[in-house]
Amino acid sequence: MPEKLKPCPFCGGQAIRVSHPGRNWNGEESEHVNIGAQHNTWYVGCPSGFFEESAKPCEVCPSASWYAHLEDAEKAWNDRN
Repeated sequence: MPEKLKPCPFCGGQAIRVSHPGRNWNGEESEHVNIGAQHNTWYVGCPSGFFEESAKPCEVCPSASWYAHLEDAEKAWNDRN
């Protein structure tokens, strides 16, 4: 079960989980990961970085970046000081 995520420490927005679908940056699917593709990785962080139009503006947009496992991304986000 996914961990409850802390809100963004800067804007207070509810953190989000985003899974990279494994497509190359040009939008094409491939059975091989090309340079620049983050095949099946996870981002956890401020929603403003992904949803600028609908999320509360955030000057910092912190994130746990991209991780191979959702649990690792959630832990990195929630364990920040």
